[in-house]
Amino acid sequence: MNLDVTAATGESYTHLWDIATQKVYDGGFKLDTASLPTAAEKVYRGTVVSCNLTTRVATVVKTATLYAKVEAEDEIVKITKDHNLIATDKIGIGGTTVTVGAITTSNADYDSFAISAGALGALAVGTVLSEDITAKIPSGLLVNDVDVTEDEPTCSVAFALDGVIVSELPSGLTTDIKAAMPFIQFLNL
Repeated sequence: MNLDVTAATGESYTHLWDIATQKVYDGGFKLDTASLPTAAEKVYRGTVVSCNLTTRVATVVKTATLYAKVEAEDEIVKITKDHNLIATDKIGIGGTTVTVGAITTSNADYDSFAISAGALGALAVGTVLSEDITAKIPSGLLVNDVDVTEDEPTCSVAFALDGVIVSELPSGLTTDIKAAMPFIQFLNL
């Protein structure tokens, strides 16, 4: 018996969760692109969204992960590139928020924006900042990538999942965002 080995080719598929446990809202949603960066071409699967079950519109719940620590006196916040922030967004942690100004994207490793000294206090690298989720309640995760260059992009949203690998998601999550989606089991691997 001979065993022939053929190298795999093509796109790799990363499992973000146990597909067999996926429960999706019926009917789908129109993705609200008005609050996304104009340069955005896709919103990636695994992105947290807030769904209006009456109007059938899903809106991205924005988060940003700190690329560098923030000291109390700092006036610049450096964030990883996996965010969907635009100027005028309000983002923060623990009830403290700042308004995002112009976002500088010229560095290859991170993006940044200015804040007033002391506005966020001291925060560690990897801290996740988020929008106020009492106003935009997280409903679930996008099932597939969504092409936002289409006229009316649509999406499917999973509200129940097991085994979601947090480190593989396209953006960071706060404990409040996780708690708002009780039918999703998050794994911190």
